[in-house]
Amino acid sequence: MTGARNKFQGFTLVEMLITVSIFAIAFMIVAATFVGISRAQNKARATTETLNESSFLLEQIAREIKGKMIQSSDADSICLLDLSGEISYIYLSGNDVYLSHVDCTPSGQPLSAPNIDVNNLQFFVKNAAEEHPLTTIVLTVSNVGGSTVENKTTINFQTAVSGRQYTAVR
Repeated sequence: MTGARNKFQGFTLVEMLITVSIFAIAFMIVAATFVGISRAQNKARATTETLNESSFLLEQIAREIKGKMIQSSDADSICLLDLSGEISYIYLSGNDVYLSHVDCTPSGQPLSAPNIDVNNLQFFVKNAAEEHPLTTIVLTVSNVGGSTVENKTTINFQTAVSGRQYTAVR
């Protein structure tokens, strides 16, 4: 009868502590892996969003420069003129890029998306007096939502755009 009684005996306290400890360690490993994957996913999302918005901004600027004459340019602004006499003025103010069609003075609508900060915008014009001047655009952007260091994404862009100088046909 004593053999049957030992068969239904429970676990000892030491066995229970060891089992709980093993499960706790396994849970901590799984939780740490999950947190790491979640952070990596947030960083990838922030980088992708910043890259998409920045590429769109750079394409808008390049589209404005193509097919227009360069009237003047500074390090962080450029003034353009098309055949109809319409002025396009692109400039950096604060952390936003603006486009003005009024004149070559700061006023106009922002080109940059609200979720990115433009830290640097520079225009380098080569051969401005020739028929096809080359404008190099340098752009540095970061995401606004990157409040934490791990989610902060800064991207540098550089592209060259060939403009067109038109002369009046008589």
